[in-house]
Amino acid sequence: MGSQIRRIILVLVIFLLVGWIYKGWRQSRPGYDLFDALKGTPPPTEETITALPDTKPALPKGELPGLEMLNAEYSKLAAAVLPSVVSINTESVVAARPRNIIEALQGGAMVRQKGLGSGSIITKEGHVVTNYHVVAGARQIEVTTNDHTTFPAELVGVDPSVDLAVIRILSNRKDFPALSFADSNEVKVGQIVFAVGNPLGFSGTVSQGIISATQRWTQDSAMEFLQTDANIIPGNSGGPLVNLRGEIVGVNESIFTGSNPTQPQQHWQGIGLAIPADDAKESVDAMLQKRTRTDCFLGLVVDPNVVTVKSQQGNSLGVMVTNIGQGSPAQGAGLQPGDVVTLYGDRRVESANQLLRFIRRSKPGQPVEMTVVRAGKLVKLSVVPQPRPQQQPQVPQFPQR
Repeated sequence: MGSQIRRIILVLVIFLLVGWIYKGWRQSRPGYDLFDALKGTPPPTEETITALPDTKPALPKGELPGLEMLNAEYSKLAAAVLPSVVSINTESVVAARPRNIIEALQGGAMVRQKGLGSGSIITKEGHVVTNYHVVAGARQIEVTTNDHTTFPAELVGVDPSVDLAVIRILSNRKDFPALSFADSNEVKVGQIVFAVGNPLGFSGTVSQGIISATQRWTQDSAMEFLQTDANIIPGNSGGPLVNLRGEIVGVNESIFTGSNPTQPQQHWQGIGLAIPADDAKESVDAMLQKRTRTDCFLGLVVDPNVVTVKSQQGNSLGVMVTNIGQGSPAQGAGLQPGDVVTLYGDRRVESANQLLRFIRRSKPGQPVEMTVVRAGKLVKLSVVPQPRPQQQPQVPQFPQR
């Protein structure tokens, strides 16, 4: 009997010793344990364990009213423009590279090639302006609107000289939301713009930037561009570059790929190019009216900056000629580098873009009197604009300044 009591006491001592050691160990490791259960403390729920603390924002609502208003207005602008921007998917049949001599002798195999781009709806009937290179050679064109509805589309007209095309959505709808063209002469460097489109197939993408430069490539025999740092990458081609009023200031065309053709940089570098709205609208009007648009040129390059020159008649604004093409109409008329053009016909010249537009919109073969200041003297020359050579638009290699 005594030995049995001693065994019970020994077991109790061992139990108390183990409990004391366990309690000390658990105190260094917080959490629900046996002692909590013995005390009647309910176990914590999963929500109690994982819920984040209730914290406040770094700045309370209304602390930055200007930025909050700007944030809301950007969203409002995007919501207004997106319904008028479409994704364009094309399918072409092209010759594949021959894999062997037999295929080469047979002319190579033909394969299907898919393409993508963007466009802007410009009429309620569903006419869409995009880049020519987006739809060139396409046998099938599909347009997907912002509400994810897909329509077949047909080609209405092309203008390869400015890399533009018009397609029409095949639908009975007469209420498509359309965007309007802005006056690209009013575009200023530093102006906020948004590029909207379908980059890499991600439809409904909006990127913000500014106009980085205007009149890129001030040559009357080549297409000019607006330069922007808004993100333009493959798939954005043909989409709109819009201002804060949701107007098209340019049609996104490409990115600048560097001056070394053997090592092109195909990724975004902050230099996007867009066709100015005025040129796009003129081209689109011609395509919708089924007429051929003829641009004229003289073969001159001008400085983009307006200068003030003195002559017998006082101070005048003008644009300086920096280069003359060999064998060009400008050379034949006697124009020289350093001449400052002040009048084209009876119209004052107040910007480089304005002069180049006057030249482009001249009637081919019809003489125009041009007034220039040369060495302080007024000189009148008769120039004869000629049709601009039709060629695929080339992305300009920007001069180093």
